[in-house]
Amino acid sequence: MSPTPEEYVVLATLLRASNPKNVFEFGTAIGGSTRVLALNAPQATVYTLDLEEPRTDQKVASEAHLSVLGSNSRGALAQGLPNVVFLRGDSRKYDFSGVPPCDFIFIDGGHDDETLHADTESAFRLLNPANPSAVIAWHDCSNWALLNVNAYTKALSVNRRIFGALNTMLRFYVPRLEGVESDLLSRED
Repeated sequence: MSPTPEEYVVLATLLRASNPKNVFEFGTAIGGSTRVLALNAPQATVYTLDLEEPRTDQKVASEAHLSVLGSNSRGALAQGLPNVVFLRGDSRKYDFSGVPPCDFIFIDGGHDDETLHADTESAFRLLNPANPSAVIAWHDCSNWALLNVNAYTKALSVNRRIFGALNTMLRFYVPRLEGVESDLLSRED
């Protein structure tokens, strides 16, 4: 499921606050989120990773519809944007050595447990340690069809400050917010 317009506003706000030079997206699909990221951070290079072919192994039932996306429609909404770099491969095995540290990372690729864990571990390795305003954002965290995503971010919140934007399916981590409480943010407790 693509982010809603309200979620795109939250993503754009977090993106701008991170002052990114490099952005990474797990899961291009048709490129809606890629487009939002690229247009709201024109100074940044946006790396977006998607599969060569739709994945059929370990796909959760609620994502089965994604396998019908034709390879020619993937990334279509972000084609021609000068700051987007399209990468292809399986994020669980991808060699990220050519990707620089990133100031904003959006995880909305495979939602099965193996991919979610691998993408999150890669995101924390890619996160720019020199930018305390860097962001990792996860989508589909309160999606009733993908309860494992919500459970996973809740488990992460035991050791890290993971916040949710109210009335969205977004959760996010910002190193700078490690010691901050706010009525505007819902802590994953």
